[in-house]
Amino acid sequence: MKIAVLVPAWKRPEVLRVAFDHWKNPQKKLKIELFFCFVLSPTDPYYDENLAILSDFLAKSEHNGIIVKADNNPLGSKMNDGLRILQAYKWDYLMNFGSDDILSDLYWLRFYPHLHNRDEYIVMNLVVFVDCIKKEAILATYPIVGAGRLIARRLIDETMDYLGFVYTPKLNSGMDTSSRNNIQSVCTFSTTLVKGAYVADLKTFTNINLYQEIKQA
Repeated sequence: MKIAVLVPAWKRPEVLRVAFDHWKNPQKKLKIELFFCFVLSPTDPYYDENLAILSDFLAKSEHNGIIVKADNNPLGSKMNDGLRILQAYKWDYLMNFGSDDILSDLYWLRFYPHLHNRDEYIVMNLVVFVDCIKKEAILATYPIVGAGRLIARRLIDETMDYLGFVYTPKLNSGMDTSSRNNIQSVCTFSTTLVKGAYVADLKTFTNINLYQEIKQA
């Protein structure tokens, strides 16, 4: 089983370093191969530092990967740039992973049975939003959490072929919902909800607004 991991990174090298210092590898017995696609913009003022962090991660890990240079367009456009390059490689599932996310320890063990079953859209609905400024956290549930989603290759290819994109090109936020809506407009699929796994989403000054909205709710 081969999983392509798509990761856009912009600024915040200190958060990126935490995310990949805490990266969780699949257990050996699961026989899952990962292929990373990091999308960076050379105009990022922290480009060199982020490039060094990710290059070091690839050099020290057992996984292969590529680093894609993309223009500083909206996030959706950059993610599509990475996805188009990924389509030239062989993989079975696409994993959405944010550069400010941390997977729970049981992530791979909980997801594996659904991979083995060839479910096409595998998600979890539990997320811990961490305010890195005030050092507090909120546990929240949503119908579908974007980070850590595993999406079958068929859904990606058919959506790309029909729409020319999976992620709405002009959006800088809301990637999870918009990409699912785009896939759903083209493909018929069932959603598999995984229990016992979660993601921690690190919030800083650049994306703290969402945290405040969740906290007030």
